[in-house]
Amino acid sequence: MSKNKNTLFPLLSNAFQTIREHPLILFPLAILSFLELWILEIIYFLPRWPLNALFAPIVRTLWGEGFLHYPRNFFLMYKLFYYAQIAIYVLVGGYLTAVACSMFGDINADKKLNLKESLKRTSKRYLDIFCIALISTICFFIIRGAYNLILNIIISNKFHPYNHIIIAIKKGLLYSVSFTYFFLNIFIEVAFAYCLPLIVLENKKILQALKDNFIMVKNNFIMTLFLIIIPAFFVLPLLYLNNNASVLMDKMFPEVVFLLLSGGIILSLFINTLIIAMITQFFLSKCPKK
Repeated sequence: MSKNKNTLFPLLSNAFQTIREHPLILFPLAILSFLELWILEIIYFLPRWPLNALFAPIVRTLWGEGFLHYPRNFFLMYKLFYYAQIAIYVLVGGYLTAVACSMFGDINADKKLNLKESLKRTSKRYLDIFCIALISTICFFIIRGAYNLILNIIISNKFHPYNHIIIAIKKGLLYSVSFTYFFLNIFIEVAFAYCLPLIVLENKKILQALKDNFIMVKNNFIMTLFLIIIPAFFVLPLLYLNNNASVLMDKMFPEVVFLLLSGGIILSLFINTLIIAMITQFFLSKCPKK
């Protein structure tokens, strides 16, 4: 890859072109999207028989009887699907992302794409990939927990009741929580951006992959940030709608929550594939395969 192609917009253009010319690249994350849609459907039917026979006592104990009934069950859908997504990512999401990364590596090496071979080859590094997914998830929850702690301290402080500026700041902080989580997630993605390419393309062991990843992120932080954050910005309109789900439920219909979550899954398929394409191409430009 020539030097002039090692910049943001040529990488973005080349990623689009690669995906368009090799649609099979979408398949690993399409599997992930299908799994998430299947889990979302299970959550949707959770209050109904026969699923309610198993899950109703759990929901009743943890959140109360009201969340088993229409339309409050849709508010619980967000929470349940969020935790389901985390479990899916750690168990299979990281692996399928690594498969996509491996396929982009094959394209860069002018090899014929073979999904079955990519799945088999990447599965040999499943344990390392699983550990990376688990470590990054734990780091996210640690940072999120620290943010929540600071937020709770600010919110719980007793300011003068007529201090409208402080009240407005409190409301703004509460409203922006989901957006803050969005940027925290991007920070974690940037911090571990090159771990999977190092594992599946350079065959590095997990500790060496982490070390080399942090060095590469440090040396290319701004570029890595833009490679991830620019495609991720397309999620913001959907995030805004999700943040106002209660309003949409009142003005439209409660099932709009299901539509928003389904739309987010489909959108993530294309955005995440685009991010993987750009990160992998940039990685290969810095660490060409020998």
